[in-house]
Amino acid sequence: MRRLRQPRPGRQRRSRALELKYNDDYHLYNQKMSRADFWALAAIVGIQVGAAEGKEMAEEDNSLIGYDLSLLNIDLSPGRVDCPTSPNSNDKPDFPHTMMKPADMFAYFQTHFQFNAAETVALMGAHTLGQARLENSGHFGEWTAAGNMFAFDKRFYHELVEPTYAWTQENMGTAEKPKWQWKCTTTEVGEAGLPCGFMLHTDVALVKDVTLDTTGKATCEFNQCSAAATAPQVLAYDEDSGNNQWYKDFKAVFTKLINRK
Repeated sequence: MRRLRQPRPGRQRRSRALELKYNDDYHLYNQKMSRADFWALAAIVGIQVGAAEGKEMAEEDNSLIGYDLSLLNIDLSPGRVDCPTSPNSNDKPDFPHTMMKPADMFAYFQTHFQFNAAETVALMGAHTLGQARLENSGHFGEWTAAGNMFAFDKRFYHELVEPTYAWTQENMGTAEKPKWQWKCTTTEVGEAGLPCGFMLHTDVALVKDVTLDTTGKATCEFNQCSAAATAPQVLAYDEDSGNNQWYKDFKAVFTKLINRK
């Protein structure tokens, strides 16, 4: 198991909840599997629950096309070994950070996991879940439109290519310590100005060839940035009548991720 540092404050609630479940006296998970295996299993369950949530939302919107949840039946190979101080450690692993250059993000996944660009694009779709909080990362917002943060679907990719969405940069930090991110507002008639999510530079880099200046701000406006080499893959995920192509690709790279030796 790769050792983890003490969780940031915003993550402590979730890590405590997992610890309580892992150590409860009813299921006895701590006697059946390592903590690392349990966390990997919890990730798979979270993905499947999120996909079911997405399917339910699609049913309510009468847009249920191509929701084959069996595509996310991810195999878990057990046998991970916890480090002696698990779940805590003073080690400082080389984690990616929110202000890294897009090119460095692709290089990171290639170097650490041997993922090519297409695999990285498929994995990044997990940002369709959840949100960022200032106290955790210095960024703020839900990656996808309000109400969708619990649904594991292709919405993340849709937001990057939707023509009625306008993306502009905003600094969530200070002039001395900037924290640039992208915010989305809709330009659709009748809904102009409504928020529709946020993105990091590394998200936008899936569709735009983004370079950063010395403050970490992108040097081009969204609609003026040239298209990234991976943009056709994002567009293909969005144009798929359901989520099936992304589900297939995500399952492949996520299985590779959690079962790596």
